[in-house]
Amino acid sequence: MSDNPYMKTWRAADRSDVDGDGANAANKAWWERAAMTYEDWSSADREPQNKAHFEAINRAYLSQNPFLADYFPGLDLSGKRVLEIGCGMGSAIINLKGRGAATVTAIDLTEKAAAFSKANLAHFGIEAEIRQMDAEQITFADASFDFLYSWGVIHHSENTDRILDHIARVLAPGGRGMIMVYNRNSLRYYLKGLYQLFGRGLIFKGESLGSAQKYFTDGYFHTHYSPAEFEAILKSKGLLPEKTSLSHMAKRYIPFMPTAIDNFLKRKFGWLLVAEFSKP
Repeated sequence: MSDNPYMKTWRAADRSDVDGDGANAANKAWWERAAMTYEDWSSADREPQNKAHFEAINRAYLSQNPFLADYFPGLDLSGKRVLEIGCGMGSAIINLKGRGAATVTAIDLTEKAAAFSKANLAHFGIEAEIRQMDAEQITFADASFDFLYSWGVIHHSENTDRILDHIARVLAPGGRGMIMVYNRNSLRYYLKGLYQLFGRGLIFKGESLGSAQKYFTDGYFHTHYSPAEFEAILKSKGLLPEKTSLSHMAKRYIPFMPTAIDNFLKRKFGWLLVAEFSKP
């Protein structure tokens, strides 16, 4: 969720002539090359090699995402069939299983993420079904799951709307879920976007506030939503928004900002938009 060297390669490409399966293939290739391991993007040793490395990734998953550190302890999944969209390194699976889930099924767009997730769980003796699968083409039967979890994933799709159709379809009546997407009303979106446009002169190259996001946001695609917009989309899919929260990563929003002000900015203008919902 930050600037990384892989972007330089993709920025040079003209995305306007890439569509359909080509865009999906390019999206998959991006994440195969730049797996999310919570290591610094410039590190030569980003991908996990052993149990100790996976332990560090699992700790970082919570320590770098304060919302999750607070969220999981209060989550009761006793007897629930859980689906995670975008398993990454498998860290969320460990937490979902730890909250009493009967089964956890996890999918990811890339072979690399599926393989790393399996390796992570194997180190700790945890069982889950992990599949390489495009979330735009989910093949599970209707009403297969009681709980849906996805943290920072579906906004990286070319067609997030299609993923949400599948989420509504595979979630059983009475089921619940939690999704995190990027917040368009965040300070990050505007401050960094305006810097790119005017500080680096990208406005003179035809870039807009929205398109400038690609210069400092990971992923081949990265759609941002306002809270009201995302709630409206969930409702249009037959899902009932129950709670919407704004959060941010653990690092300070603005360097040297006093903690109280920093926390206030994250609650009001955080980059991470978290929607908790149910299916009536």
